[in-house]
Amino acid sequence: MNDLITVVTERGQTSIPARIRKQLNLLPGQIADLKRFLIGARIGWEEPWTLADTETSHGGWWRYVSQKRQGSVARRPVADLLIGGFASRFRRLITRNPADFKRFYPALTLISP
Repeated sequence: MNDLITVVTERGQTSIPARIRKQLNLLPGQIADLKRFLIGARIGWEEPWTLADTETSHGGWWRYVSQKRQGSVARRPVADLLIGGFASRFRRLITRNPADFKRFYPALTLISP
């Protein structure tokens, strides 16, 4: 859970946690080519997980559990709650499913590609 993708857009720098290194290692080509691409695209991937990330994720998890007990929310993958907590440190997340994050991390700026 120590990986981070930082994407620079016209709106500024956005960070998204991902286990991308291992997944991208499965793609054809050399790891050196991948690193050259990431550096050229100004995409960082070595941001550590912090205690504050854990605490923020716990807050999102608690909001999820509370809403789940009330029957007002469907099941969510735990990974989404961890991603939201991690992205909260950077205040932004690029996601194709912004509604899945908004109710648990209302202060998080969500960007849909």
